[in-house]
Amino acid sequence: MKRIFIGLLLLAALAFITNPSETKHKEAVKREIDATLNRELGEAGVLLSKTFDFKGKAIGTFIKRENKFIYSETILKVGPTEKVVGYGFFGFVVINRSAITN
Repeated sequence: MKRIFIGLLLLAALAFITNPSETKHKEAVKREIDATLNRELGEAGVLLSKTFDFKGKAIGTFIKRENKFIYSETILKVGPTEKVVGYGFFGFVVINRSAITN
């Protein structure tokens, strides 16, 4: 029982240390938006992606990271509403495609 507790404690500490930064969350959303534009619009999507580059300060206005200590949430703000579109854990950020497109 003691080993299980110590193992879980070490796993939680590792998750806390490797929790992805806000920059990684923004990059993951940018990649997903680019992929969606490319998939849905083809060449026009590539042109839109290059024209409206969401890197830097522009993406920071509608994407934020909420830290939950052992994981983090990617929150997309569209107008007055906010919704969770992804999760970050162990250095990775996973974005839910359907949450962005809806």
